[in-house]
Amino acid sequence: MNGKLKANGNIDLYDQWLSGDGGNEGISVKSDGKVGIGTSNPTEGLFVNASIGMNILFLNINDFLPSYLYSLPEDINVVIIDPFYFNVGVYLPIPVNGKIVTIKQLATGNGTVQINATIDGNWYHTLAAYAAITLIAYDGQWFILSKYDP
Repeated sequence: MNGKLKANGNIDLYDQWLSGDGGNEGISVKSDGKVGIGTSNPTEGLFVNASIGMNILFLNINDFLPSYLYSLPEDINVVIIDPFYFNVGVYLPIPVNGKIVTIKQLATGNGTVQINATIDGNWYHTLAAYAAITLIAYDGQWFILSKYDP
């Protein structure tokens, strides 16, 4: 079939692939509702067997002039910050359930990075040199998923 397919109801894939070229790759939808990307046998509600793209932002002190405060855009997932010899404040976006953000501080100087948001019930969190933190948003707050403090 060539062209567009318009559905006025459910499409039964019969445990087959939804593919851009008709091949055996793409998105598989199982009869139990599990969805797989890059796999024909998803074991979870959504199972991804592929790399995932993320928006990464590298910030250095030149990005902060003159205030050394930065409001993180909503579409950024990973932030690498080099504060040099300055203290830098980063404001996280409004927490949207399921959003994950990782922040890593480099240490070319003595500067610190302070994350300004409610994290595990505290108003802010400070990252030391070479530290990293991964946060997840839930119910209007940010929670620590993992933390690395060298």
